Amino acid sequence: MARKSLLKHLELPVKPGQVEATSLLNWDVQPIEKARRTWGWTAFLSMWSTGAFCMSNFQIGSSMLSLGLNWWQVIVLTLVGHILAVSLILVSAWPGFEYGIPFPVATRAAWGHFATPFMVLNRVLLSVI
Repeated sequence: MARKSLLKHLELPVKPGQVEATSLLNWDVQPIEKARRTWGWTAFLSMWSTGAFCMSNFQIGSSMLSLGLNWWQVIVLTLVGHILAVSLILVSAWPGFEYGIPFPVATRAAWGHFATPFMVLNRVLLSVI
C-alpha cells in the first residue's frame, strides 16, 4: 500500500491533450513528432566518429600490424569494418530516423513487452562502458 502511494506521489502530472501513462503507452514510447527531430547528418556523423576514433581501433590496427599485415592492408580492413558497421547501424536505425519510432518501441518488435527493459538496461550499461 505504501509503495503504491509513493509511486503515485512520484508520477508526473498529465498535461492537457496527453494520454495517461500505462505500461504499454507513455511519453517515452510515443513516436517523436517532426518538430522534435533535430538530429541531422552532422549529428549522426559526430556520433559515429566518437566510436570510430577510439583507443580500441588503434589497438586493432597495431594488433594487425603485429600479425604481419602491411600498413595499407590494416587501413583497408579498418575501413571495410567501419563501412560494414555503419551500414548495419543505419539499417537498424532507419525506422527511428524515418518514422520517429523510439528505441524501446523498436525493441518491443523483436524482444516483446517484458524483455524490453532488459534491452534498454543493456544499452545503458554498454554506453557507460
